[in-house]
Amino acid sequence: MTTADQLVQSGDLDRKAGRDLQRRAAGIAVSIQNGRHESAVERLHDLDKRLRELREDDDLSRAGFAALDVIDPIIDSLE
Repeated sequence: MTTADQLVQSGDLDRKAGRDLQRRAAGIAVSIQNGRHESAVERLHDLDKRLRELREDDDLSRAGFAALDVIDPIIDSLE
């Protein structure tokens, strides 16, 4: 079970938003696997923006936002 699934199950993340985040994460993983790090970094920035929007709209709890706060270290490792 992914973190997004767990957050949906616990009520910390809207179900539709959870599916969207999983789709985005899969796209990022494919970019990384194919060596397209610039694309992955761009997608990670987009994901970060989306997480902030979800938090502002109360579709993602504060605890869920903290659980998903792993983007900066990933970006750093790809640059």
